[in-house]
Amino acid sequence: MPSQIRNLKRKLSGFAVITLLSCALAALSFHLAWFPDLEGATWDWRTRYIARRAQPDPNIKIIAVDQHSLDFYAAAEDSVMLWPWPRSIYGAIVEYLRMAGARGVAFDILFSEQSFSGVEEDQQFADSIAGAMPVVQAVALQSSKARNAEDPRLELLRARQLESERSTNFVSRLLNSGDLPEYLSAVMPVRPLLEKSHAFGSVTSSAGQESGELFRFAELGGALNGIPILSLPFALYNGAVPREQQRFNPADFVTGDGRLILRFFGPTGSIKTYSSVAIIQSYANILEEQAPAVPLAEFKNALVFVGLTAPGLMDIRPTALSSNFPGVEVNATALDNIQHQRFIRMLPDALELLGIALFVSALSALSIFVVSLRNQVVLITSVLVIFALAAFKAADLGYWVPIVPFILGMLFSILSSQAFMYQLEGKQHRFIKDAFKFYVSPAVIDKIIEEPELLALGGERRELSMFFSDIAGFTSISESIEASKLVPLINRFLSAMTQVIQKTGGTVDKYVGDAIVAFWN
Repeated sequence: MPSQIRNLKRKLSGFAVITLLSCALAALSFHLAWFPDLEGATWDWRTRYIARRAQPDPNIKIIAVDQHSLDFYAAAEDSVMLWPWPRSIYGAIVEYLRMAGARGVAFDILFSEQSFSGVEEDQQFADSIAGAMPVVQAVALQSSKARNAEDPRLELLRARQLESERSTNFVSRLLNSGDLPEYLSAVMPVRPLLEKSHAFGSVTSSAGQESGELFRFAELGGALNGIPILSLPFALYNGAVPREQQRFNPADFVTGDGRLILRFFGPTGSIKTYSSVAIIQSYANILEEQAPAVPLAEFKNALVFVGLTAPGLMDIRPTALSSNFPGVEVNATALDNIQHQRFIRMLPDALELLGIALFVSALSALSIFVVSLRNQVVLITSVLVIFALAAFKAADLGYWVPIVPFILGMLFSILSSQAFMYQLEGKQHRFIKDAFKFYVSPAVIDKIIEEPELLALGGERRELSMFFSDIAGFTSISESIEASKLVPLINRFLSAMTQVIQKTGGTVDKYVGDAIVAFWN
């Protein structure tokens, strides 16, 4: 008994130390340079799993400047329709959406240069915007002070932003949820669009295609010399959704770096997308009092993005679902997440640490206190399977459980526990196993290891069940079989008998020719 108590105390001490070190290593992993990339890769697996398990809002739609539209107009005899298109094309799209009763439209296209057809066309486009539903124009915020830092349009942009921000509480809720990154200048729309557009949204992203980083996040926006400019999907939500219907609170979802984790719905095309040429032709049909190719009812109460999807126009963003995911669909996905509060949440830090502590404690306990290696493997595998299922189920419910810290804690816990037990078991235990494994049942060996004092000189007096067995007629058998065949026969018999004895808890005392002597205590 004293040796059992000493052994238990050593195991408890080792368990406590290994668990604490495993938790510390897991917590430290959050601050390692390679953690975001590795953890991001594990999230990409879960993103693919949860995609298509929810359907996007059918009232969020995309009008795409796709390859089909470019090819269609490139083949036309009128060279005016070559890319970049005249602004009248976009004016026609706005007019069509106004007729359809769309709630709002955001252009994921920068109109920063004067139209090739002249400033008059820019003005016509601006006039079509002025009489329409809310229209949001794209702005590209820049960290460096560009040549246009003194551009008078900057002051106009700031003034328009201040004017629009005062009319809603949404921006104040957004600003309270995280600090917006500061920018010094911006690539802006031409002046007529600045004057007539209802709002402006940033299309600047902190994720970079050049570094190979996948797009997993939506941006809140940025601050241009202290003036907040929402990202494009937030600006459309702010401008097109009435205040009394705005239920989204960014503070519920924002991460520590002021971004929000997107929930995607599948590969390219998961959000309803229309070719721009179909919309333009439909508008022409309406003017000619003909049935439009795309019925106006398709866009009733819709929130619409107009953007580029043609590969040659370079608005492609790699995601976990596709290496050629259109940027406009990323923004449409973000708007759906805003509208239905479907952004992915990070677990609170305290809950993450509690989960890690419970996880590594279970693994350490199984590695130290479960003697049978087979039972260890079964139980540890069960814990890992349960954790993996829980992580994927959490993703489906909208939570990002960090996997990398758990994996690091698991590896350290199991390896350290095995090393600790090997050291604790020591030479005496291995000697006992090696010395008795051919004569004594595993259960008896385990008991001797647990209580080494049982091996005291002089032994112990007790009543035993004895067993004596030999082969009937062995003398006649041995005389009729060659010695080279008799030895394997005897070995097979004795091996089989020994296995039966040990399985029932017996101990082999000796072999005498064809006889075997055993006992049970």
